[in-house]
Amino acid sequence: MYHKGLSRQIIIDQAIEIIQEEGEENFSLHILASRLGVKTASLYTHIHNLEDVLNEVGLYSIALQKEYEMKYIGDLKGAQAIKALAKGYYEFAINNRSLYKINMNVIHSSDVLMIQGRSLKEPIEKALADFELSQDEVIQWQRILRCIMHGYIDQQDLGFFNMYKADKEEAYNMAIQCFIDGLNTYIQNKKG
Repeated sequence: MYHKGLSRQIIIDQAIEIIQEEGEENFSLHILASRLGVKTASLYTHIHNLEDVLNEVGLYSIALQKEYEMKYIGDLKGAQAIKALAKGYYEFAINNRSLYKINMNVIHSSDVLMIQGRSLKEPIEKALADFELSQDEVIQWQRILRCIMHGYIDQQDLGFFNMYKADKEEAYNMAIQCFIDGLNTYIQNKKG
């Protein structure tokens, strides 16, 4: 029997809210049921298990990050597209820390999330599209850009940038400019 007013979407929405507030490590079906004012057993009418809920949260998180990045890129091209992508990536990570952590651990998640997680390369490929790069080079430059963006956010989250009052975002923008300069130099050297 369905609990009055309870649906799969309500359960998933509440799970997303709890994970955003408390982190995935502090999430359980018991906490979810308590927040919804139902017994844990009532959830199973709408979901299969904890993994089912976490998969749905992960799918939402991946789609949200991609949406952030694509929105920032819009119709921009070249260096402006890379700067916009980096801004969208940063904004998503800073405003959605727990969801960002889920996306960074997608490789250790279910097959469904791993497959969907591959869609996060689309914004980066779009930002790199106007540069004269082979598919292999796009893969390599994508890796470099991800390392810069994630590494910066990871260091910031760990508190390594709290020792000095210098603007944290300014250094991030400088790192992205170094990436763009390096990419342009690489392309020029390739032309010979």
